Amino acid sequence: MRWQTTAILAAILITVGAFYYVYDVRMAPDREKAASVKDRLWKELEGKDVDDIVVETSPLIAAHGLDLETVRDALLQEFGASAAPGEGAPSR
Repeated sequence: MRWQTTAILAAILITVGAFYYVYDVRMAPDREKAASVKDRLWKELEGKDVDDIVVETSPLIAAHGLDLETVRDALLQEFGASAAPGEGAPSR
């Protein structure tokens, strides 16, 4: 094999490796976050916001005989918001 062919193949290999590194390693967290937010009904709603909703509507929730933790979990699932592990339903 001539040295020019080897140099061209090395350049192609370096280019493919650089593309893989940038696209799959460096940009993967951003793509994963965008994919998780993509299908959410309220794109900016977070676990803290769900807690605020539960606190504000707790009299109505209690009037209907519902459990605050169950309502909070249902809202988190419906809106796709993520809560930090160990967070419980807010108490009033």
